[in-house]
Amino acid sequence: MRAERDRFVAFAFCSADILLEIDARYVVTYAGGATMALTGRAPASLIGASLFDLVVPTDQDLLRGVLETAAKGLRIEQTGVHVLGPSGQVFSLTLTGYYLPDLGGHYFLSLRMEGTRAAPPLEAAADPESGLPDAAGFSETGAVRLREAASRGEATIFTVVGLNGLTELRERLDAESRGELMWTLGSMLRENALGGDAAGNLGGEFYGLLHESKLDVKLLETRIDKLATDADPEGHGVEVTTAAVDMGRRGLDGADAARAFVHAVKSFEKMEGEDITIEALSQALSQQMEETAKRIGTTRSVINARAFDIAFQPIIELATREIHHFEALVRFTNDKEVSPFQFVHFAEEVGMVRDFDMAMCRRVISWLERATEARQDYAVAVNISGRSFASIEFVAELLALLKQNAWLAGKLLFEITESANIANLIQTNAIIQSLRNGGFRVCLDDFGAGESAFHYLRALEIDMVKIDGSYVRDALAEPKSRFFLKAIAGLCSDLGIDTIAEMIEQEKTIDLVRNCGVKYGQGYFFGRPSLDITSFDMRRSMGTPARPALARRAR
Repeated sequence: MRAERDRFVAFAFCSADILLEIDARYVVTYAGGATMALTGRAPASLIGASLFDLVVPTDQDLLRGVLETAAKGLRIEQTGVHVLGPSGQVFSLTLTGYYLPDLGGHYFLSLRMEGTRAAPPLEAAADPESGLPDAAGFSETGAVRLREAASRGEATIFTVVGLNGLTELRERLDAESRGELMWTLGSMLRENALGGDAAGNLGGEFYGLLHESKLDVKLLETRIDKLATDADPEGHGVEVTTAAVDMGRRGLDGADAARAFVHAVKSFEKMEGEDITIEALSQALSQQMEETAKRIGTTRSVINARAFDIAFQPIIELATREIHHFEALVRFTNDKEVSPFQFVHFAEEVGMVRDFDMAMCRRVISWLERATEARQDYAVAVNISGRSFASIEFVAELLALLKQNAWLAGKLLFEITESANIANLIQTNAIIQSLRNGGFRVCLDDFGAGESAFHYLRALEIDMVKIDGSYVRDALAEPKSRFFLKAIAGLCSDLGIDTIAEMIEQEKTIDLVRNCGVKYGQGYFFGRPSLDITSFDMRRSMGTPARPALARRAR
């Protein structure tokens, strides 16, 4: 019997990473498999734990609904759930299983890992009535499911469901009826979505659904129409319309199709007006996907060929007016119409910024190598997006690259941009310390621009902070705002962190920020970004009339 049991368990793990037995109170009574790797807890330590403690908060209501459905005699079919990993990461798993009343009314669950993703949206991002995530959460989850489907060779459709009249219907219902309607609607969309979770509220009366091509969308429309009509005390219901985009007809691989999908959802959010028709929406989505596919191709070509230039802008020590280091900025001299900001922003939106950041790092390192061979001593800061630090592959490649080029210590700095996209501060701080231990200084860019700035300052051990230019601008215009600038500089000083002020564009700004305790400055007063770093005289004080050219050497 023991041998037979072990054989069946072995077979079970052929298609599962974790096996769980859950009692009627959703408490774990048996656990086996890769629980340590995926949850940070040994199988024995999970006994007695609640199943809901293992998944992210935004998945708990969905999981509860799935279990309640299973108790009615239905098999749990490939439902996507997200498990909290041991270091704060989130693993995407597929849940399948049964409820067996003959075995104590227990649930027997199988969890199989599909991949990893960044932390999910905050709980507030999910609609408490329908249980569906907002557009940001939907695009994130949908991108994961789209890549998974592409890896299996499955055709996928992105459908937008319009429910004209839903707002008025909700107003005609009491709280209980409204809650039942919205939860049933959310469940109906989730059960037809890829992975059981690739559905979301796009805003207003529009919902998004990523699904298999074989789904009968007309039948879904009929079901939603009946649901709304039955719930409406006046019998009007809603007008259900749909617009579909085939995700596999644009020559994109799974990763790029996912990127195009994310961008399409974000573009949909920007569409305004109450008169948007489903026909216009369908045309707009198709056009958006075509344009996005082309931009992705162009962006990939630029990154792979490193078809961009580097411009340098000096960061000045305000007390001495001497250059401390330079910031490296991307420029497209061969294509004047390409905006560096728009290029980087698009790369951020479609998930290609990690590739661009690595290309930029390699380009700057090559430049520093040539400068060093020419006996020119420069220190250069390169920007790294907060999104890039969430990529295990990016971090591994970066650390390996720096290990191979230990001579860069003291010459290469890193500025963390888009810090609002840092999901796992513990993991990010560990990466930062790896960089600092290797002799590379780290700066947090645009400090103060977001609500969580001080939270980042507490969680991340860094060397420098670049204060957002808005603080400098406000301090120039309003005396009261100078106290905020002084408070930021003072706090950073107490923590041993140097400060850099942006938007230094006139002499009086230097005196202002210095009086507030800021150590370094950057702005047009000291020089606009230039492709020729030798245009900045390294030996003279910046911001004063130029003397005859001297030997150029950075500090």
